[in-house]
Amino acid sequence: MRQCPDCGKWYPAEQYSRCPKCGTVSLFWRLAFLAGAVLAILATFWLFDQYTV
Repeated sequence: MRQCPDCGKWYPAEQYSRCPKCGTVSLFWRLAFLAGAVLAILATFWLFDQYTV
């Protein structure tokens, strides 16, 4: 079970990745999304650098 940091509702973590009451995403998913966004930006700059003359 996991408790939502915003509304305080308890919900099963295995069943939901976000709070079913208010929709707050857990910290793990926030950090995973942020890391993915940073990697996508870095990959874009790296590819641009590789294929420009």
